[in-house]
This record gives sequence, C-alpha cells and structure tokens, in this order.
Amino acid sequence: MTEPIPSRYGVLLLNMGGPGSLDEVEQYIYSLLADPDMIRLPLGWLLQKPFARMVSRRRAPKVQKRYELIGGKSPIGPTTDKQARLLEQQLDIPVDFAMRYTPPTCADALGRLTGQGCTRFIAIPLYPQYSTVSTLSSVKDLRAQSDGREFRVVERHSANGDYIRAMQEQLSAVLAQTDGSLHTRVLFAAHSIPEAYIQRGDPYAKQIERTAADIIGGIADAPRHSLAYQSQVGPVKWRGPTLEEALTEMVGAGVEQLVVQPLSFVSENLETLYDLDIVFREQCAKAGIRRYHRVPALNDSLLYVRALAGIVRAEISSWEAADA
Repeated sequence: MTEPIPSRYGVLLLNMGGPGSLDEVEQYIYSLLADPDMIRLPLGWLLQKPFARMVSRRRAPKVQKRYELIGGKSPIGPTTDKQARLLEQQLDIPVDFAMRYTPPTCADALGRLTGQGCTRFIAIPLYPQYSTVSTLSSVKDLRAQSDGREFRVVERHSANGDYIRAMQEQLSAVLAQTDGSLHTRVLFAAHSIPEAYIQRGDPYAKQIERTAADIIGGIADAPRHSLAYQSQVGPVKWRGPTLEEALTEMVGAGVEQLVVQPLSFVSENLETLYDLDIVFREQCAKAGIRRYHRVPALNDSLLYVRALAGIVRAEISSWEAADA
C-alpha cells in the first residue's frame, strides 16, 4: 500500500489556457502576444503591449471563426479541471490548476489550496517538453504570484516512462484501426518555435525528437514515422519541416494512410481540433492520402494521470528527504 502524503502538500497544474467563449478570443490573443517570453520584440518593454493590442484586434474575427468550428470555445479549461480531479483521487491531497493567459490565475489556485491547509506546493506545467516559450513563462507567472509560498516545479516530464506508455497506448489504439493493406506513415506533430530560440539554448526541439523516438520505439511492428512542426507564423525562421512540407515528402514516398499524433499537448485545443482535424485533414485528402487518422490528446487518460501521480510522489519524497 502506498504511504499517505503529508497533508501540508498540494499540487498545482499549470497550462496555457484558452478562451471560454467567442467573446474572450481577443483578450486571449492579446495576453499571448503581450507575453515577452512568447513573442520577443526589439524594444519589447515599449512596443509589446501596443503590438499585442493591434494584432489581437485584427486577428480576433478570423480566430473566432475557427473556434466556432470546434464548438465556440477551447476545451483546455474543462479538460485540465478533469485531470486535476482525477489526480486528486489518485493522491488524496488537494489538486488545483492555473492558466497562463486565462482564468483561473496562479493566485486564485494557490489561494484555494492554501485554504485547504496546504503550505507546500508541487507545480507541474502540463507541457511535457520544456521550452522558454511555455514552461518558463508559466513558472515566471507562478513565482510572481506565489506570495512567498514554498513550491517546487517539475519542469518537464517527457522522459517519464508512464507518460511515454500513455502516449504509446493512444497511438496503438489508433494503429489497430488502420487498414493494413495501405502504405502507412505515423506523423508526429509538434508546435514549432523560432530557430533563434533553439540557437539560444532552448531544449524543446531535442526533447520533442526524443519523445517521438521513445514512443515509436515501444510500438511493435510500427510503420515508418516522421516528425513535423505546426503553427509557424511571421517572417522569422521557425523549426521545420512544416506539416505541408512533410505532406509533400510523404505523398512523394507513396504514403496512402496517415496516422497523426500531436506531441506538444496533453489536451485538445485549437491546434488539434482545427489545425489538424480540419485544415490538415483536408490538405491530406486533396494531396491523395486515402485514409487519415488523428491520435487523440491524452486528455483524461488514466495512465497519464498515474504518470503525474508518480511524478508528484517522487518530488514529495525528495523534498521530505531533504528535510530529514
């Protein structure tokens, strides 16, 4: 039997967030673009907020139409809440969540956990791979709102064995539904980041590549796989290949059936439900891909929740041992 966790501990899940309605889309875009860790501008201290306001106003109508096609809001909030509730059941200590760009804030969540008697906090950014764009930004936000509270951060969990097995479980379930007579490819899709960030030492791309290799390495008789990046915007150079470049290569190689698994996200969002399920699916059909399958995000995968529970227990054991 697993030993009970001391009641002074609480867990805080960190995620990016997403608009809860079409009316919230513009503010969400503004919050993203106003974050200097997300978008780095020359003279950012002076230009960041005016830039964010101008672009968010211009882009909001187009992005609202995309959200309309996936139900009128982002599913990240409800999914993260469900992950928190499942993790709380696993650990039997309070678990809450905070979003970087939408409510609830870190201050909100920490206040609720404190009200339940927690004085130490394990924070887990729900970005499996570390990046200065996502993880560091959320951790900075947590520090700014922590009000002196003691916390430890698990900065990445992409190498965790149960996380990899959860991803393999999702992929295997979809591969079992494929047509074995067709030339098949697995395409791992990850959110891109600018090459300049990678050149400055951001480890995200290497960790993405490692994640893809770890997942496919545990799949018996797996088809060939590729890795591509999505959501490149603006004139700067981004990590590639793009989804479109990968599609061109695959069509040239005679691929007839495609299985797409997103790597950067642990819950569905606009980039999976719109970019992959609508836009890229249509591009694949036009290019001649006969069958298109998309592996769901982990969402409420119990194996993934158990992975998070194991990570929390290990972190608390380390903290307790340091006190001894």
